[in-house]
Amino acid sequence: MVVDHVDLIPAGQGARFQVASRFCTSRGAFCFGGWHPFVAELRHPGTLRTFYRKFRPQTLSDLYATPSTLWGAQSSPRLLPWFETGLGDFSDDPLKRNDFFGPASLWILWRERIRLRRLARSINGHGYDPDRFGDIQGYFLVRGDEFRFFIQGGRHRAAVLASSGVKTLSVRIRQGFVPIVNRESVNDWPFVRSGLLAPDFALAVFDRFFEWNGEERADAHSLPRYS
Repeated sequence: MVVDHVDLIPAGQGARFQVASRFCTSRGAFCFGGWHPFVAELRHPGTLRTFYRKFRPQTLSDLYATPSTLWGAQSSPRLLPWFETGLGDFSDDPLKRNDFFGPASLWILWRERIRLRRLARSINGHGYDPDRFGDIQGYFLVRGDEFRFFIQGGRHRAAVLASSGVKTLSVRIRQGFVPIVNRESVNDWPFVRSGLLAPDFALAVFDRFFEWNGEERADAHSLPRYS
Protein backbone atom coordinates (compact mmCIF):
# COMPACT_ATOMS: atom_id res chain seq x y z
CA MET A 1 0.00 0.00 0.00
CA VAL A 2 1.20 3.49 -0.89
CA VAL A 3 0.60 6.10 1.80
CA ASP A 4 0.10 9.46 0.09
CA HIS A 5 -2.56 10.99 2.33
CA VAL A 6 -3.11 11.17 6.09
CA ASP A 7 -6.28 9.10 5.75
CA LEU A 8 -4.16 6.17 4.54
CA ILE A 9 -1.75 6.14 7.49
CA PRO A 10 -1.91 2.65 9.05
CA ALA A 11 -3.28 2.55 12.58
CA GLY A 12 -1.11 -0.29 13.84
CA GLN A 13 2.32 -1.84 13.56
CA GLY A 14 3.62 -4.73 11.51
CA ALA A 15 2.64 -4.21 7.87
CA ARG A 16 5.03 -2.74 5.34
CA PHE A 17 3.87 0.15 3.20
CA GLN A 18 5.27 2.61 0.68
CA VAL A 19 6.04 6.30 1.24
CA ALA A 20 7.50 8.73 -1.29
CA SER A 21 11.05 9.73 -0.38
CA ARG A 22 10.04 13.41 -0.50
CA PHE A 23 7.91 12.73 2.59
CA CYS A 24 10.66 10.82 4.44
CA THR A 25 12.68 12.87 6.90
CA SER A 26 15.08 12.46 9.81
CA ARG A 27 16.67 14.46 12.63
CA GLY A 28 17.52 17.98 11.59
CA ALA A 29 14.66 17.99 9.05
CA PHE A 30 16.92 16.54 6.36
CA CYS A 31 14.69 14.94 3.76
CA PHE A 32 15.66 11.85 1.75
CA GLY A 33 13.84 13.26 -1.27
CA GLY A 34 15.38 16.70 -0.81
CA TRP A 35 18.90 17.00 0.64
CA HIS A 36 20.36 14.60 3.20
CA PRO A 37 24.05 14.48 4.20
CA PHE A 38 24.22 10.69 3.75
CA VAL A 39 22.75 10.88 0.24
CA ALA A 40 25.09 13.78 -0.54
CA GLU A 41 28.09 11.71 0.57
CA LEU A 42 27.09 8.89 -1.76
CA ARG A 43 26.58 11.30 -4.68
CA HIS A 44 29.58 13.53 -3.93
CA PRO A 45 32.18 11.68 -1.80
CA GLY A 46 33.77 13.99 0.75
CA THR A 47 30.59 15.97 1.44
CA LEU A 48 30.04 14.36 4.84
CA ARG A 49 33.39 15.57 6.14
CA THR A 50 32.59 19.12 5.07
CA PHE A 51 29.09 18.82 6.54
CA TYR A 52 30.44 17.80 9.95
CA ARG A 53 33.00 20.61 9.83
CA LYS A 54 30.53 23.35 8.87
CA PHE A 55 27.24 22.28 10.45
CA ARG A 56 27.72 22.53 14.23
CA PRO A 57 24.53 23.69 15.98
CA GLN A 58 24.98 24.34 19.68
CA THR A 59 21.32 24.46 20.67
CA LEU A 60 17.95 23.15 19.53
CA SER A 61 17.19 26.64 18.24
CA ASP A 62 20.41 26.60 16.18
CA LEU A 63 19.55 23.26 14.61
CA TYR A 64 16.11 24.30 13.42
CA ALA A 65 16.65 28.08 13.09
CA THR A 66 13.77 28.82 15.43
CA PRO A 67 13.29 31.84 17.76
CA SER A 68 16.05 31.75 20.37
CA THR A 69 14.08 33.69 22.98
CA LEU A 70 11.36 31.10 23.58
CA TRP A 71 11.52 28.85 26.64
CA GLY A 72 13.65 25.80 25.88
CA ALA A 73 15.39 27.22 22.83
CA GLN A 74 18.80 26.72 24.42
CA SER A 75 18.18 23.00 24.98
CA SER A 76 20.43 20.34 23.48
CA PRO A 77 20.12 19.96 19.70
CA ARG A 78 19.83 16.19 20.22
CA LEU A 79 16.39 16.56 21.77
CA LEU A 80 13.09 15.95 19.97
CA PRO A 81 10.12 17.60 21.75
CA TRP A 82 7.80 14.65 21.19
CA PHE A 83 10.25 11.78 21.62
CA GLU A 84 10.27 10.32 25.09
CA THR A 85 13.91 9.66 25.80
CA GLY A 86 16.29 11.18 28.29
CA LEU A 87 19.24 13.31 27.24
CA GLY A 88 21.39 10.87 29.18
CA ASP A 89 20.81 8.44 26.32
CA PHE A 90 23.10 10.59 24.16
CA SER A 91 26.83 10.52 24.71
CA ASP A 92 29.21 13.48 24.66
CA ASP A 93 32.08 11.11 23.91
CA PRO A 94 33.30 12.11 20.42
CA LEU A 95 33.73 8.40 19.58
CA LYS A 96 30.11 7.61 20.43
CA ARG A 97 28.36 10.83 19.57
CA ASN A 98 25.40 11.07 17.22
CA ASP A 99 26.02 11.36 13.50
CA PHE A 100 23.43 13.91 12.38
CA PHE A 101 25.51 17.06 12.91
CA GLY A 102 29.07 18.09 13.72
CA PRO A 103 31.55 18.20 15.17
CA ALA A 104 32.32 14.55 14.59
CA SER A 105 35.47 12.56 15.24
CA LEU A 106 37.43 11.02 12.39
CA TRP A 107 36.25 7.67 13.73
CA ILE A 108 32.60 8.60 13.24
CA LEU A 109 33.34 9.99 9.77
CA TRP A 110 35.14 6.76 8.82
CA ARG A 111 32.35 4.64 10.32
CA GLU A 112 29.61 6.42 8.38
CA ARG A 113 31.50 6.39 5.09
CA ILE A 114 32.31 2.69 5.35
CA ARG A 115 28.77 1.80 6.33
CA LEU A 116 27.26 3.78 3.45
CA ARG A 117 29.66 2.38 0.86
CA ARG A 118 29.26 -1.23 1.97
CA LEU A 119 25.48 -0.92 1.93
CA ALA A 120 25.57 0.75 -1.47
CA ARG A 121 27.67 -2.05 -2.96
CA SER A 122 25.38 -4.71 -1.51
CA ILE A 123 22.03 -3.09 -2.33
CA ASN A 124 23.08 -1.93 -5.78
CA GLY A 125 24.48 -5.37 -6.50
CA HIS A 126 21.69 -7.54 -5.12
CA GLY A 127 18.69 -5.23 -4.77
CA TYR A 128 17.01 -4.16 -1.55
CA ASP A 129 15.28 -6.92 0.39
CA PRO A 130 13.93 -5.76 3.79
CA ASP A 131 14.05 -9.35 5.05
CA ARG A 132 17.78 -9.39 4.37
CA PHE A 133 18.84 -5.84 5.17
CA GLY A 134 16.18 -4.98 7.77
CA ASP A 135 13.25 -2.62 7.52
CA ILE A 136 13.38 1.15 7.29
CA GLN A 137 11.38 2.06 10.38
CA GLY A 138 9.86 5.13 11.96
CA TYR A 139 6.61 6.93 12.63
CA PHE A 140 4.42 9.67 11.19
CA LEU A 141 4.36 13.37 11.94
CA VAL A 142 0.96 14.86 11.11
CA ARG A 143 0.00 18.51 10.63
CA GLY A 144 -3.58 18.90 9.47
CA ASP A 145 -3.81 17.05 6.16
CA GLU A 146 0.00 16.96 5.75
CA PHE A 147 2.34 14.21 6.91
CA ARG A 148 5.99 13.24 7.07
CA PHE A 149 7.48 9.84 7.83
CA PHE A 150 10.25 10.29 10.42
CA ILE A 151 12.86 7.58 9.88
CA GLN A 152 14.11 6.40 13.24
CA GLY A 153 15.93 3.30 12.03
CA GLY A 154 17.42 2.52 8.62
CA ARG A 155 18.66 5.96 7.60
CA HIS A 156 21.67 4.48 5.82
CA ARG A 157 19.44 2.10 3.85
CA ALA A 158 17.10 4.97 2.97
CA ALA A 159 20.07 7.09 1.86
CA VAL A 160 21.44 4.35 -0.41
CA LEU A 161 18.04 3.85 -2.04
CA ALA A 162 17.48 7.61 -2.46
CA SER A 163 20.97 8.07 -3.92
CA SER A 164 20.23 5.42 -6.54
CA GLY A 165 17.11 7.26 -7.65
CA VAL A 166 14.42 5.32 -5.78
CA LYS A 167 11.46 7.67 -5.29
CA THR A 168 9.31 5.47 -3.02
CA LEU A 169 10.61 3.70 0.09
CA SER A 170 9.27 0.54 1.70
CA VAL A 171 8.89 1.33 5.41
CA ARG A 172 7.30 0.04 8.58
CA ILE A 173 6.18 1.54 11.90
CA ARG A 174 8.93 0.98 14.44
CA GLN A 175 8.06 -1.58 17.07
CA GLY A 176 7.09 0.00 20.37
CA PHE A 177 6.62 3.48 18.90
CA VAL A 178 3.42 5.49 18.67
CA PRO A 179 2.51 5.40 14.96
CA ILE A 180 1.47 9.07 14.76
CA VAL A 181 2.72 12.26 16.43
CA ASN A 182 0.07 14.88 15.80
CA ARG A 183 0.77 18.61 15.98
CA GLU A 184 -2.50 19.07 17.83
CA SER A 185 -1.23 16.97 20.74
CA VAL A 186 1.68 19.31 21.53
CA ASN A 187 0.70 19.74 25.19
CA ASP A 188 1.07 15.98 25.66
CA TRP A 189 4.61 15.79 24.25
CA PRO A 190 7.06 14.69 26.97
CA PHE A 191 9.35 17.73 26.99
CA VAL A 192 6.43 20.14 26.79
CA ARG A 193 4.55 18.35 29.54
CA SER A 194 7.67 18.41 31.73
CA GLY A 195 8.03 22.19 31.25
CA LEU A 196 11.42 21.96 29.53
CA LEU A 197 10.06 23.42 26.28
CA ALA A 198 7.40 26.05 25.64
CA PRO A 199 4.58 24.76 23.41
CA ASP A 200 5.22 27.51 20.85
CA PHE A 201 8.88 26.55 20.60
CA ALA A 202 8.10 22.83 20.31
CA LEU A 203 5.68 23.61 17.47
CA ALA A 204 8.28 25.75 15.72
CA VAL A 205 10.64 22.76 15.72
CA PHE A 206 7.87 20.41 14.54
CA ASP A 207 6.91 22.73 11.68
CA ARG A 208 10.44 22.71 10.29
CA PHE A 209 9.90 19.11 9.18
CA PHE A 210 7.15 20.38 6.89
CA GLU A 211 8.83 23.63 5.81
CA TRP A 212 12.33 22.34 5.06
CA ASN A 213 13.75 19.55 2.93
CA GLY A 214 17.44 20.02 3.72
CA GLU A 215 18.40 22.08 0.68
CA GLU A 216 18.23 25.23 2.82
CA ARG A 217 21.16 24.07 4.96
CA ALA A 218 23.09 22.77 1.97
CA ASP A 219 22.88 26.20 0.35
CA ALA A 220 23.64 28.04 3.58
CA HIS A 221 26.84 26.02 4.09
CA SER A 222 27.88 25.86 0.42
CA LEU A 223 27.38 22.12 0.20
CA PRO A 224 26.66 20.52 -3.20
CA ARG A 225 23.09 19.84 -4.19
CA TYR A 226 22.37 16.66 -6.06
CA SER A 227 18.67 16.83 -7.03
